[in-house]
Amino acid sequence: MATLSRVAPELPAGDLREAVEYYEKKPGFRVAMSMPSGDYAIVEASGGRT
Repeated sequence: MATLSRVAPELPAGDLREAVEYYEKKPGFRVAMSMPSGDYAIVEASGGRT
């Protein structure tokens, strides 16, 4: 039986800076990558890959 080892949902945000700040503070994610243009970012759970 196959199991999921990683999930990568894409969530739109009206204010990316505010959204990233929220995900860093509330669930404790970290920024893995952000575009210099400020229109796209990737956040990851602190546990990383399992």
